[in-house]
Amino acid sequence: MIKDKGRIKWTAMITLQQPGKINTIRSRAETKEAFSADIDMLIHEAMEYNWKLEYKLISAESIHSLYGTTVFIDYIKKELRIKDIEHYIHYVPFGNLLAAKRAE
Repeated sequence: MIKDKGRIKWTAMITLQQPGKINTIRSRAETKEAFSADIDMLIHEAMEYNWKLEYKLISAESIHSLYGTTVFIDYIKKELRIKDIEHYIHYVPFGNLLAAKRAE
C-alpha cells in the first residue's frame, strides 16, 4: 500500500485513440541510434552507383514511402539528404528511417 500523505498529485492517464503498430515502430526506431549495417551498406552502394532507393519513413504518426537517390549522409546531424523524383531534397533524420530497398 502506498502512503503518499497527499503529496503526490494523481492525474488521469491519457491514451491514444490508435494505440498499436505505429507506436511500437516509433519506439523501435527511436531506440536504435543509427540505422543497421545492412541499410548503411545499401545506401553507400546506392550513392556509388546512383541507384534509386525506396525508403520507408515515419512522419506525423504514419508510414510514408519516399523514392529517390541519397545525396549526402550527415553523421554529425544524424540525417540523410535524399533527392526525390521531382528533384526536391528531403532531410530525413536517422530515427525516422525504418527500411530501405532498391527501387525497381
